[in-house]
Amino acid sequence: AVVSTQSTGGKRSKKTRSTAQNTIVIHVCDESKKINQDFHCSRDLLVEEMKYFAEYLATDVKHCEEVDISVHCDVQIFDWLMRYVQRDKSVPLSQCQNMPKLEPNNVISILISSDFLKMDALVRICIEYCHKHISEIISAPCNMNCISGQILTEIAQLFTLQELEVIKD
Repeated sequence: AVVSTQSTGGKRSKKTRSTAQNTIVIHVCDESKKINQDFHCSRDLLVEEMKYFAEYLATDVKHCEEVDISVHCDVQIFDWLMRYVQRDKSVPLSQCQNMPKLEPNNVISILISSDFLKMDALVRICIEYCHKHISEIISAPCNMNCISGQILTEIAQLFTLQELEVIKD
């Protein structure tokens, strides 16, 4: 994911990026599918769940400038991440309505994006999913080249020798 942020100097224009005092609009550009889509999220929730944005989004709304956030990634993956961010936290994740599921064909992209966006709880969930479903993930058409060494180490440390012997590749 490529993320760019740009201050608009507090000036409102035709390209206003904050629709309300506490709402941020995130512009997602999926070059491979030639799709652009806007996502809306409260500033507080975005900073809480995607810690990557904390340095760009001041917590004191009265003293912050408007920020233009553009993300270049798969729009379906970002939609998945936004559903996760906006889920009902009073309900266990597995029982959340409208919450897409982790699957062998999406977990690596979600893991890489959530790691980049500093979504630590989701990274942990993805690592545990990888441990439980590694054979299916290896069989899925996904590119694992962008997984960081640290994340790979965390996944590897979950496996026993017996588990490693039964992995199908």
